[in-house]
Amino acid sequence: RRALQEESSGPKFIETVARRGFRFVAPVKKIPAPTVAVDQEPFTIPSRLPVLAVLKFINATGDVELQYLAEGIPETLINNFSALSQLRVISRSTAFRYKSKQVDLQTTGHKLGADVLLVGQIATRESALSVSVELVGVNSGWQLWGETFLVDSSNIFEIQDEITRQILRGLNLPL
Repeated sequence: RRALQEESSGPKFIETVARRGFRFVAPVKKIPAPTVAVDQEPFTIPSRLPVLAVLKFINATGDVELQYLAEGIPETLINNFSALSQLRVISRSTAFRYKSKQVDLQTTGHKLGADVLLVGQIATRESALSVSVELVGVNSGWQLWGETFLVDSSNIFEIQDEITRQILRGLNLPL
């Protein structure tokens, strides 16, 4: 009430309901969403379920022993996203034909039939690994979300879960 600057003369926005709590009582009207030009909107979820393709990450460490992470992290992400009913995910065997460093992302996305691509790179930074991930809109080519995570071997699974959570937020999908 203080934040809404209600006066003691009577409830304008909130009224107390005995033994229940509070009720919003101000009049409400629906306002249509503003129209935005197509080139201003980076990504809109289509009326059908959005399609996500997770490409194999680039191993920029130079260490062939770490190639398992370049494939393992995306594979885990594919499994995580596949469990969601609000998202369709391109299979690992189909998506892993493309390596994000060697292909044009928009062309690859169109070939895969995806709305969004998830690409990443693993690099060495000081005493830890750096996992950089970005979500790219296929039609626009715009980066919709991106993050770099510093990883040590003890928290690699936590990083995969955090990447999943942040991407779902970026796509406005519930967990």
